Amino acid sequence: INDFGSGDEVVDVEYSIWFCYVPVTAGVIIDFWNEARIYAGGGAAFAYGSYSNSFKSASAEHNASFSGYGVPLAAELGCEYLVTGNTALCCVVTYLHGRSDIVKDGSDYARIDFTGFNFTAGLLFYYDFQSE
Repeated sequence: INDFGSGDEVVDVEYSIWFCYVPVTAGVIIDFWNEARIYAGGGAAFAYGSYSNSFKSASAEHNASFSGYGVPLAAELGCEYLVTGNTALCCVVTYLHGRSDIVKDGSDYARIDFTGFNFTAGLLFYYDFQSE
């Protein structure tokens, strides 16, 4: 509820954000029993994202979209378990901290915030090009 001079009214707000990133990290890998490994690293990520918002009430309506790049700090912690000679189960937790420069859309300005945790789990397939 907001007062725009014409009394209290309900304001509907919608926003969305998406981004993709490529981390570049350095760290340590600890192998266990030739079938499992834990790794941790830190560095930076090259990120691109898009942010949009809209506000709507009985007396006002506004929307804006912003797209931009950033280089947030990155930290990773992950593990792999070898199922076969060239297949592994994996999971990774990545933390990014950073945002884009100020992006303009008409008369609006915003930054795209890349800060947050990402969790990835999956199946990896390895191929050793040097074994043949």
